[in-house]
Amino acid sequence: MTEIGDVRPEHDPLAEDLDLMTTKEAAARLYDALVMAREHVIELERDGAGPEQLDEARTRAKDLEDAVSRASKGATPAF
Repeated sequence: MTEIGDVRPEHDPLAEDLDLMTTKEAAARLYDALVMAREHVIELERDGAGPEQLDEARTRAKDLEDAVSRASKGATPAF
C-alpha cells in the first residue's frame, strides 16, 4: 500500500482475547478492508464493469483510504 505510505498495522491480540475493539485492532481491520476494496476495483476494471459500479467501488476505496489515514494519527482525548 505504498500509495498512502502506510505499513500494514498488526492485529491486536488483546482485542481477540478480551473480545474488544481496540484502536489498534480497528486500524488493522480498516487496512484489511482497504486492501480488499482496492482488489475489488482492480477486478471490476479487468472484467469491464460499468462506470456506475466502478465509481461506487472507487468511492468505497477512497473512503477507506481516508479512514486508514485518520486511524494512523491515533485517538485524540475528548476533554
